[in-house]
Order: sequence, then C-alpha cells, then structure tokens
Amino acid sequence: MANVQYVPLSQVATLMSGGTPSKNNPDFWNGGIPWLTPKDMSAFDGTTQDRVTKRAIGNGTRVAPDNAIFVVVRGMSLHSEIRIVHPRLPIAFNQDIKAIVPDSINSRFLYFALEAQKTYLLGSVEAAGHGTGVLPTDKLNATPIPDRSPKDQDEIGDLLGAIDDKISSNESINSFLESGIRMLFKDWFVDFGPTTAKQSGDVANQVQSSVNYIPKRLFELFPGSFDENGIPAGWNPAPLDQIASFLNGLALQKYPATGSEYLPVVKISQLRSGSTNGADRASVNIPADYVIDDEDVIFSWSGTLMQDIWTGGPGALNQHLFKVTSDQYPKWFHYFWVDYYMPEFQAIAESKATTMGHIQRVHLSQARVVVPGPEFMTAANETIDPMFRLMIANRLENRTLTSLREALLPKLMSGEVEINEAREELQS
Repeated sequence: MANVQYVPLSQVATLMSGGTPSKNNPDFWNGGIPWLTPKDMSAFDGTTQDRVTKRAIGNGTRVAPDNAIFVVVRGMSLHSEIRIVHPRLPIAFNQDIKAIVPDSINSRFLYFALEAQKTYLLGSVEAAGHGTGVLPTDKLNATPIPDRSPKDQDEIGDLLGAIDDKISSNESINSFLESGIRMLFKDWFVDFGPTTAKQSGDVANQVQSSVNYIPKRLFELFPGSFDENGIPAGWNPAPLDQIASFLNGLALQKYPATGSEYLPVVKISQLRSGSTNGADRASVNIPADYVIDDEDVIFSWSGTLMQDIWTGGPGALNQHLFKVTSDQYPKWFHYFWVDYYMPEFQAIAESKATTMGHIQRVHLSQARVVVPGPEFMTAANETIDPMFRLMIANRLENRTLTSLREALLPKLMSGEVEINEAREELQS
C-alpha cells in the first residue's frame, strides 16, 4: 500500500487530564484503583506503585476508560524518551500524564501508531523550569495518525499486539521461573529445609509439599544431619569469591574504536536497560576476557548495584562491572548466591559517604556460601539448570521479537510493508 494519508490525533481521539488527590487525606489512598504516574511507565508491567480509593475519583483525580492510552506530558524524562502505555483496564492517573481516549479508531492500532511517532513527539517537547520537559497539548493533538481502514486497523493491531503478548508471556514465565529457583535455592542451600526434615523425621511432609518439591534421587542425596557448624554434614563453607571469578572491567576510554569495527561499551546504564543502544564504542582489540556476550553474568558493584544475565549481544566490559564466571560450578549456583547477598551489598554501598557507593572485594570474601559435594551438585543441576536455561532462552527470544516489532512498526504504519507480508515474516 502506498500513499497512506494521515490525520491529526485530535480527529480520532480525545485527551483527558489527570490529577493527584490530597496526600493528607488517608481516605483517598491505598484503595483498589490503580493510579498511574510517570515512574510506573518507564518499565510498565501492568501495575502501579500507588492505588486510590473510590472517594478519590472526582476529588483530585479521574479514571480513564479501559481503551485509553497514556502518554507522559511533563517530566525530566521527556528530554530523552517518550513513555506510552496501554494498560487496557480502567485506571486513574496524575497530572503529568494525558489519557488518550479513542473515538473512531481501534485502540490497539492507535497505541502502535503513537509508538511509531515517538520521534515526532520527542521533537515536540519544550523546556520548562528546573529542567522539566513539557509536551504541549496542541502538539500532542497534532500527532499524525495513519488513516487506515477499520479492517487494516484491526489486523495491524492484532499482528503487532501478538508480538507484544508473546514478549509479555515470556516475561511472566521468567518471573515465575526466577521466583521458583530462588525459593528452591534458599530452601536447599540457605535454610537447609530437606536436611532439617530428615533430621526431624518429617520426611513425608517435606517430599509431599508442593512448595518444597524435590525429586526423590536428589532428596536422598541431602545429608540427614548437621555438623558442628550448623551446615549439612559433608558440605563445606566457602567465601563467595572462591566459587566464582569476579573480573573487573576496563577503563575503556583507553581503548577507543578505530575504523568501522567496534564493540559497544557496556556500562551500568546498559546493564540496567539490557541494551547497547546509544552506547559508547571501544576497540575490538581489547583483551578477550573483557569481551562479554549473551548469557554472561554481569554484576555492577558500584553506583547502582545489580546483577543480570546479559542478553544484549557482544560488548566490552566497562570498569565498575564484574563479569562473573566459574569453571567449577553451574552458572545458576553463583548467580543465586550473589542474588542472596545483593541486599547486603546494596546496604554496604548505600552506607558509603560518597556520591557513588560501592562494595570492595573484601566484601565478596566475607560473604560466606555453602558448597555441597559433586554428586549432589550434579543432581541439583539436573533440576535447576533447565529452568535457568529456559529463562535465558526466553530473554533471547524477546530480543529477537523486539527487534522484529521495531522493524515492522513504522513500515506497517506507512504502508511500506503489506499486512500479509508482515504476517508471513512472523511465521517464517
């Protein structure tokens, strides 16, 4: 399809303004109605940090209908990004957001049409006081929206929506898997639940419990008693930095990229976003150990302390980040030990009287872990590793789906790619 015509947003939708109920009135807060603010929209998962009561509606805020799309129109984030969400449920919202209520257009199609116009919207942002950005109402209302037939709107909305739904499904599965592994890890290696059950004779309840389900062979390998140190007999205590290697990154400004080949520099901001979009560039000739790739475990030990399984493709490891590896133990084993100690590490960093809190290697040595024997570890790995691998596979699939969505979105809206062509590409 060529020569797609566009109409202003105001022709197909109506804007609604939100607000904030009085914080001094407890009757307005902690109710059952989600209350959306820009902070909820940076990584929207369908929930909001705050909720209001029915009494708050009409007393400072209002509820938008379930087909509304929300866009941030005021805030410092507007200088770098446009936040748009489509919750598909009635929701209240604050004064820094506009609700866009479709009048004569498919709501899911309109959401994607607005996503495709983020460059236009970002270019429409104006500066207000104290570094705040503002997206003027007249500019928002003037946003060009493709004038497509109702059939095209439905098909494009369904097609792109299916990609988003698959991404969301993978994220939900991963959340379930990570919570499950974390629960098993804590029960087996921190609380020693199976050994406690064996020692107390409460074996039947332990095996039958859905929360603490353990394959029979693995349960038989748990020690039946504790040693004098209070850990399962035959298991050994060790410092965290003895079960894994923590390689600190390089000051990559010393390795500038030359020519057309380069590695994107992975800093804390890239780790947080999971992407190298807009990253600095480093030489491809850095030492091989400092090249990171999909499935590497990266741990930010300074500033924002966090850990993640990297799925952003090849990159260069910047200083203030550890690449965590082990040639003795499975990846999940050191990942969840660091995960267990992360709140303690974060508290140490926050206590530093500097602008950029951090931990030191001595804190890794002071973090004590418990290591089972090789036979038990092999059996435990048979249970946990498939779940851990599925988490990584889902993350990688989502990266592919996100890239496909970003490539198809503007082309479908402009008519450069026909709907049937895009459907065939998704099926291939």
